[in-house]
Amino acid sequence: MFFLIYKEIKYQLKSIILYIFIGVVALFYFTQFFHLPSNIDDLEPTPPEEISDNMYGLPSYGVTSVDDPMLEMQIVYSRLILTARIGQVLKHGFIINKQLNLTDEQKDFLKYSANKISSKGIVEGKLVPNVTYKEYKEIIKKVDEELGGNTQFNEKYISSYINRPKTYEEAIKSFEDIVNKDKITGAFGRIFADYMGITAGIFPIFLSAFILTRDKRFKAHEIIYNRNISSFKYILSKYIAVNIIILLCYLAFATHATFIFSQLASVSNYSINYFSFYYYTLTWVFPTVLFVTSLSFLLSIVFNNGIVTLPVFTILWFISLMPLKGEYGLSKYVIRFNTVGQYDNFIMWQGDIIFNRVAYLVVSIILVLLASLIWSWKRGNIDASPKNKFYFSKI
Repeated sequence: MFFLIYKEIKYQLKSIILYIFIGVVALFYFTQFFHLPSNIDDLEPTPPEEISDNMYGLPSYGVTSVDDPMLEMQIVYSRLILTARIGQVLKHGFIINKQLNLTDEQKDFLKYSANKISSKGIVEGKLVPNVTYKEYKEIIKKVDEELGGNTQFNEKYISSYINRPKTYEEAIKSFEDIVNKDKITGAFGRIFADYMGITAGIFPIFLSAFILTRDKRFKAHEIIYNRNISSFKYILSKYIAVNIIILLCYLAFATHATFIFSQLASVSNYSINYFSFYYYTLTWVFPTVLFVTSLSFLLSIVFNNGIVTLPVFTILWFISLMPLKGEYGLSKYVIRFNTVGQYDNFIMWQGDIIFNRVAYLVVSIILVLLASLIWSWKRGNIDASPKNKFYFSKI
């Protein structure tokens, strides 16, 4: 089996597809992730009195999610009024999002829904509601349905604009969490895993989906028909080999990121966790890789063609890309956490993320076992003689 693993790794190292894959991952790494501060201290928020003379007159420390139900209702109420006035709503599509023009009936429904939430509106900066929070949620659900579904008022997307400006004190706490709790690399390790996870969610299929059909194409009869090599060993050796190659690729970028952050931290005398990038690579990115390669193996065996994996994973990939954080159900095989820091939110979601990763690890093992069983069945129903080209073509 070790010989088969070695042989597959050796082949992959000679394949141009591998280096194209590395190039794509590198492109994501350097263009999406690699926007680093020249100094860790640059992340520390500037006191408001030192930036009060800027052109806007108000300091900005970003935004934070709203956990106050009353404030959430007020923000959404204002958004209902604004959307009705503008006459357009954001519609989330399968591939792209677009602004849809509202009909007069839809505008009236938005105004009606806003009035149902509050007939008095916002008084002295605060909403005067007519309904409970539970009733408000039902109203917003009906708004999304009335507008055609998958709009900005959908429960899946509405959290993206339910936020408020972050105070200076909150910004300072976020910075201290990055330095003290996350040891810097923990915060950046999550966003590293976010961008690397995007690539891991689809591009490994170009390495894994065509492995089994390749042996048939190259007429490797001695491997396919050799009864001394069990189907399990044959499939598992190739599965292990391709995953070793892919993992080493991601670990190389994790090593580079660790080195860069160690240099940045030393300038400001901060300590870092040297294992963070490796941890998130192994626990967030690698389970995605294992799932992609295992399902690719299974599909290519079932359909005798690796091409079928492309449309399947295109659909699954787009489903997993949104939202950018906060949804870690089993429909998401790519873990998204597209922000630096937010340690408290990460801790809140950590249990869901762990369950998701373990589930996909188990699913990957099951898929590989199933692939080997199907391969064994197909190989067992074919004449062992390589002269029987008719049956060989059905493998």
